[in-house]
Amino acid sequence: MPIDGGGAVAADAAAATVAVLVALGIERKSLVRARAGQRGDLAILQTGPGPTAATRAATTAVATGCRALVSFGLAGALAPLARAGTVVLPRHIRAASGERFATHGAWRESIAALLAQKFAIADGDLLSVTTPLATPADKSRAAGGGAVAVDMESAAIAAVAAGAGAACVAIRVIVDEAADSLPSGAERFVDERGEQRLAVALGAALRPLEWRALMTLAKRYRLACRTLDALAAALVAQRFRFPAEAIPAQVR
Repeated sequence: MPIDGGGAVAADAAAATVAVLVALGIERKSLVRARAGQRGDLAILQTGPGPTAATRAATTAVATGCRALVSFGLAGALAPLARAGTVVLPRHIRAASGERFATHGAWRESIAALLAQKFAIADGDLLSVTTPLATPADKSRAAGGGAVAVDMESAAIAAVAAGAGAACVAIRVIVDEAADSLPSGAERFVDERGEQRLAVALGAALRPLEWRALMTLAKRYRLACRTLDALAAALVAQRFRFPAEAIPAQVR
């Protein structure tokens, strides 16, 4: 058990080949539950939200010897057909700057083969942004480049992987749909470590104008988290299906 929890790095981190990076505590919990009682060549690192935190964590992972990086967790939809609970397994990850990173083809196909019979999968581009897209209009503008989903960390992780010569894939589950608006201040519902701020969320619940958005988000969130748990169980049991012969022998 190499890298785990809130940015902490265990002493045996160098034993891991694959590092699974998550921004949020709820995402990490899905993986930890799935891995209960298991040991193996798999690291879990909770980065906190945003590209800066993701870059720092990914850099730590490759520095400790991880040769393959997974960006795992939740995402928002940009395409109308990407519904809550859809698994996004992109062939390419795009940065807000316009840079585009290909995910590892053989590894991605191995994961897709495992998941295809149990999950609805979208393979369009995943866009990473620096601030949340809170309204349908924001999402529509971002979708103009052809991406089907959006997060804040995957491009940063992919950039570190590309620079280090490491393999990279992204596996994300849709929460909010393209037509959904987020409650105002939703980005403050989690802290810099990726843990829930319940007091902030409860404060939003006291504002009647937020009720519709909150109820919609809560419904989507429950569905997405069930999918995330099932996804984690399938992937952890298979060590994320990375083909050993395709993983670089070393990283730069």
